[in-house]
Amino acid sequence: MENQKIVPSILGIIAINILGIAICLILMFLLVPKIHFTTTYNTNVAPQTVQHTQTNTNNFIKDIEQTRLLWSEGQYDAMTVQAKKALSEAKGDIELANAHYWLGVAYYKNAMNSEAEKEELLSVSLDPTDSGPYVTLGAIKSAEGNYKQELIYAKKAVSLDATNPWAHNELAIAYIDNGQKQQGIEEFNKAIQLDPQNYTFRQNLNRVSQ
Repeated sequence: MENQKIVPSILGIIAINILGIAICLILMFLLVPKIHFTTTYNTNVAPQTVQHTQTNTNNFIKDIEQTRLLWSEGQYDAMTVQAKKALSEAKGDIELANAHYWLGVAYYKNAMNSEAEKEELLSVSLDPTDSGPYVTLGAIKSAEGNYKQELIYAKKAVSLDATNPWAHNELAIAYIDNGQKQQGIEEFNKAIQLDPQNYTFRQNLNRVSQ
């Protein structure tokens, strides 16, 4: 009988110990600060500035979308104003590069080639991996009659992004400017393959094929 009384007592002690350990673990979990994993956009930026930058990024995206829309509508004066607004909202090298690129396009469309070249070179310095600025730089050199430099820029644009139809379009023009008509036709066809609905590419191809 004594042995039967001892067993429940031992089980009770074990149960109390397990309960105590469980309580300790729960308290530790509640009291120890949780670790939050965050994406660091700029190691020199304070948290509140990062939050402010995120707001700016949302405004920046809207400004760039509006700039692109004005470009598609041919409203180049208004596009210049909007691109400058985007530049004022830009934070970080990538956004600044994008803003300078679109401002350069706006200047180019307004026949302000010197200003356009300056903006595109700024864009390249901030983001050397983007093909867009090289397309515009090629177009600027074509307008200036500097066809050798145009070809260099156009080849660079294609090498950075072979899926950019405008890069192939500019390379086609560069080849033609340099007396290489067949290569130009091939590049126009590549541009059309990438963007079959683009009227400009088809118009360019028809013009050179006549």
